[in-house]
Amino acid sequence: MAKALEKADERESLARSVDFQIVDKTLSTMSPPAKTAATFTRTDEAVRPTYELIRQGRMPESETMLGRALNTIFGAGKKGVIRKAEIDGSKLPDYDYVRRFLGPVGAEAVSEPAGWFIEGFMMRKKQSR
Repeated sequence: MAKALEKADERESLARSVDFQIVDKTLSTMSPPAKTAATFTRTDEAVRPTYELIRQGRMPESETMLGRALNTIFGAGKKGVIRKAEIDGSKLPDYDYVRRFLGPVGAEAVSEPAGWFIEGFMMRKKQSR
């Protein structure tokens, strides 16, 4: 494992976490070993800010990459003008309900003569009963 994954306290290192190890093992079976890049995301943590902004009707105010992209695509095209929210998020359930279904994600990219080939997956999150 790369040293970048290790923390001073080994008990908290990403490399030792079960979800990372499962994703890493799955990635190792997918493509040739000469990978250009690989990613790991804990989706249940990564999407929470966006979800909460949608629930509050404030997604158009977002400064995240996704928020900026949506504002560019759906906005008025004028700097500083906030677009109207497209989704009524007030009917969405509490995030603690949704997060139970968002498992870890792995993706990798391989350089090819014509560009990159990217593949990825989201794992099923183990449900506690």
